[in-house]
Amino acid sequence: MYSGLCNIEWTDACSSAQYVSGIPYGIQTEETALIYENGFKGVRGALNEGHYLVFESNGYALSNPSDGTKQFGTTKATAAHDAKAQRWVIHGIAEEETAFNITSAVDGSYISQHSSLSISVSGAEVYEVVYIGSSLYTLQKQNGDYLNIAAGGTLSFDTKAVPYSVFSVTYNY
Repeated sequence: MYSGLCNIEWTDACSSAQYVSGIPYGIQTEETALIYENGFKGVRGALNEGHYLVFESNGYALSNPSDGTKQFGTTKATAAHDAKAQRWVIHGIAEEETAFNITSAVDGSYISQHSSLSISVSGAEVYEVVYIGSSLYTLQKQNGDYLNIAAGGTLSFDTKAVPYSVFSVTYNY
């Protein structure tokens, strides 16, 4: 507890030495300060840059197969959300907006027109990533079509949205 507040609120029963703790993080070196744990967490609310994200719907996740075809698709979602091919990074177009370019964690290629991948931001498609509540999101292209994953795992671009669950993932591989 902050000792100044303690002295003001409880002047008779407060000892500053009793309520002021030491530095909470102790002794750290550069090696131990940058340690992180592998894992994932479901995302809800507004998205921001700087995270690997996995977009899942109907048991499948958006995926970059990195097989040289320059097409993205879907693969079966994993329980740990740890497949590198399923990791994506969003890049904001403007501050405080929901419009993003989306790149693959595999090779940095951008999601482009239809189901293609582009190495250049000039070929990238802009997507509105909108939180619709209940930890679900939609991916909508500028032309109004939604990028969906159908029940069988196929990609489609439709006028009706199929929502995604989004996971923020951190893995050291």
